[in-house]
Amino acid sequence: PHYTHQLVDNESLHWPLEHRGRGTAAPPDSLPLGAPVLVCYHPTTLARTLTKLVDDCVEIPAEYTQPLAKLERALDEAHEAAFEAAAPFAVDDMGEAIHEYKPRAGSAALSADARVTVRCGAIHCSEQRTAFNSRLQPILRFFIECHSFIDPTEEGWVLFTAHAGSAENQACVSSATAYRFNRWLPGRGAVLVLKICQVIVMPPFQGGGHGAELLRAMYAYADREDALEVTVEDPSPMFRLLRDVLDARRCRERASERGSVEALTSGEEGLGDDSTWGARKT
Repeated sequence: PHYTHQLVDNESLHWPLEHRGRGTAAPPDSLPLGAPVLVCYHPTTLARTLTKLVDDCVEIPAEYTQPLAKLERALDEAHEAAFEAAAPFAVDDMGEAIHEYKPRAGSAALSADARVTVRCGAIHCSEQRTAFNSRLQPILRFFIECHSFIDPTEEGWVLFTAHAGSAENQACVSSATAYRFNRWLPGRGAVLVLKICQVIVMPPFQGGGHGAELLRAMYAYADREDALEVTVEDPSPMFRLLRDVLDARRCRERASERGSVEALTSGEEGLGDDSTWGARKT
């Protein structure tokens, strides 16, 4: 995604705008991502930045540039070794399979016969899911405005992951985090609410309908857990559109199952009766 920085009064960037070009900007122009291991690989740009400054007639003594160039090479080697050593996650450890679907025709980066499986599980009780979340959070910073890291030790967090590929090379297609909590409802007592907090479709798979399938899986999870409500924390305009379109599709599916739209609000099956709203949701 495009990386932007908001400028406010009395604030300036560390690098002049004319120096924030290819090879000199603090964020790299591209960020290669290993889909099976979920590790970003970004070589340092320190030496290239120094070269640019020298070309711009900024005098930097050699006693500074030579040690920094050696440090850059060492950092590059260490980062590349860490990238190669990162082990893929065991997909079965991502939790229980709750949804499976076939990508739409022409979906990028996936074969025509690929199957995508969505799994979910609590983060705090699994080392694998905790490790996966620790690799996921830095990536989310590039896609979610005002992103903040979640506390993996808190019991309410649930991780949703969608993977596709062979058994030996499962690529992460999309992922999301949601928080479970209870609120008091008069006449019902404590009821469960599922709050969707972070959602991402990995860049190679965007535009293939995976976001809608992931949200559908989270709805299915909420139904299974008898959650009264599914909310979204500060959704972006595009996520609002995705949610509205999927909700309309689900209403149409329910209407088709029951024969008419009026059946959805008749109250005969609890859909229009607040006292049983937690049992059936649209």
